[in-house]
Amino acid sequence: MIMKFKSRHIQTMLCVISFCLLHVNAQAQNGGDDGSIEGFDLSEEREAYQRPDAVGEDIGPDALRFFFLSATLVNESFYYREGEDYQEIQAAYNSFGNMHRVSARPKLELCKKVTRALNGEPKDFYVPVLELNANSRPDLFAVFLPSIQMKEGEVYPLNALNFSEKVFPYNQITFMNILPKPVMVLLGEQQGIVKPGQILRSRYTTQRKGVGYLRVAVAIRDVDSQGKLLFNQQMPVFKDQRTIAIPIAGPLGGAKIKVISYRDTGADPR
Repeated sequence: MIMKFKSRHIQTMLCVISFCLLHVNAQAQNGGDDGSIEGFDLSEEREAYQRPDAVGEDIGPDALRFFFLSATLVNESFYYREGEDYQEIQAAYNSFGNMHRVSARPKLELCKKVTRALNGEPKDFYVPVLELNANSRPDLFAVFLPSIQMKEGEVYPLNALNFSEKVFPYNQITFMNILPKPVMVLLGEQQGIVKPGQILRSRYTTQRKGVGYLRVAVAIRDVDSQGKLLFNQQMPVFKDQRTIAIPIAGPLGGAKIKVISYRDTGADPR
């Protein structure tokens, strides 16, 4: 659950989002006739590194496995060291992208490539700009590109979400805010202000066939301090599975957002 809030102003904003949810389209309440929901990946694949263009498929069983995502569309490349070489990596947007696999290490560093003159000749250098303490990382996790303007010479921490059962429980939806601003979230029966990097969770129940729906709604405070509903759809949920929901910004820079998801059955569901 998310932290408790005492501010009367925050409680007012929560009432605004609840009011907005009473005026939604009936089609959004029921979902599509075929059970599909726009904006959600319903693929049965558990691990994206099964794709042909995945990174590090030949790394051994002790590899660190992670997704690398951004809340906005970023075309910039980063690099990490594997052995004597540096491998290129880009943050996924609009999906969880590939599963990246790197050899075990105490610290995951992502670098920028810069070209400088050395003895009159151009030479590539790899300068660390992002890092994550990987000493206690579980079998699988996700890291998120910070939504900030990075300054030269600075190294910034990567926010991470462990896919361990403690942080990412079964039969629940876990919502993580990777946007740079707080958002008001309604997640099933739970609601709250979710600050950047924070999590909100909600349990759910399913019908006899092990399938159900849980509402996900996201709003922000606009310039007039009113609640502005940005996203409101039903999320498909499944018995003995777990789902991560993450908001991303509209690709055209507008106020609308989209919520992407990753659904995991796991090797030992609870």
